[in-house]
Amino acid sequence: MGKVNKENRLLTRDFCCLSVANFLMFFSFYALMPLLPFYLSDAFGVNYSVAGVILASYSVACIVVRPIAGYLLDAFRQRPLYLLGYCAFAALFCGYAFAAALGVFIVFRIVHGLAFGLTSVSGNTIASEIVPRDRMGEGLGIYGLSNTLAMCIGPMTGLALHGRVSYEMLFILLFLVCLAGFGMAWMVKVPDGKIVKHRKFSVKNLILGKGIWEASSLLLASIPYGMTTAYIALYAEEISISFNSGVYYTAMAAGLGISRFLSGKWTDKGGTGKLIIGGLLLVAASYTNLSFIGRLSEYNAQLAVSAYLGIAFVQGLSFGTLHPAFNTLLVRMTTPERRGTATSTYQTAWDLGIGIGIFAGGYWADSFGGFHASYFIGACLALLGCAVFVARQYVNAKH
Repeated sequence: MGKVNKENRLLTRDFCCLSVANFLMFFSFYALMPLLPFYLSDAFGVNYSVAGVILASYSVACIVVRPIAGYLLDAFRQRPLYLLGYCAFAALFCGYAFAAALGVFIVFRIVHGLAFGLTSVSGNTIASEIVPRDRMGEGLGIYGLSNTLAMCIGPMTGLALHGRVSYEMLFILLFLVCLAGFGMAWMVKVPDGKIVKHRKFSVKNLILGKGIWEASSLLLASIPYGMTTAYIALYAEEISISFNSGVYYTAMAAGLGISRFLSGKWTDKGGTGKLIIGGLLLVAASYTNLSFIGRLSEYNAQLAVSAYLGIAFVQGLSFGTLHPAFNTLLVRMTTPERRGTATSTYQTAWDLGIGIGIFAGGYWADSFGGFHASYFIGACLALLGCAVFVARQYVNAKH
């Protein structure tokens, strides 16, 4: 009995080291993210519109590399790829410090996105390898908490250092943080039980075809999330909520943390489909309420602020439910030899939806009279994602 419990243990040394390494990587990412527009303006004199395009190159690079990373993780050993990506990610912070020309900075930014994409897919795939299979939902949920914690602490830390230290010193400090993360990553031992098959490179091996409809549901739900990350501060100003919109992210992160931990356990008990449907409906409901909160602000500003933060918390609960549920669902849809592809399909769908939300959200706001329209469209897309998922479940049940 003791042996069974040991084999089913979740918080092993490898899992804890992997989670800490993931936290330190995402902490560095989130700490730098709000400061780069200021840096580009101060160092190279570019306006914020141009800075936005330059920074978007990072996300594009992530999206492009994720499917390729999934193929590589299935075709070759995972640990060397993970360490290679992490090392490159850390080193490029030093590259920023010595980028004397804007063109060089852009190249570093694109390569940094490639390294981040490879490392994040690798880490998530290794996490699915080292957690017990019957506790995968719980394990991936707890692993994802490191992202959530980094999202809470990273931006605040970066903004607190802004103006107190030089940009070059900031880049070096984040390099040292990543170096510590690399040390934790080096300590992770990946199980050798997987049989590595050197598959022929093809589009089929870049995407988990049997999970494309489920990934489409996640993509649709992540579009309003992308709009939130980019425009929630502008929306607060639009509807006259005089409140520090940064607290919105803190409230959302609190909901993410709670639901990631709980939903993982529910996923392992066989409730994945119900969790996803509930999460998608909750996303649709929260963004519907967000789109109409401006009307409440006209009558009672204080109540509007409370509703504003309540909606953020509910959105955190809903997305925190969807993440481990979709991740576990896609990983369990295939064999262990294709977990890299399953993980990259999950992360690519999420990133692509966020990118669409960032680009389309502003256009919809300009076209339909404000961000309230963008968020209402986002609610409709989440509802469409739920319909796609339910239809797919129905077809699967018939077959």
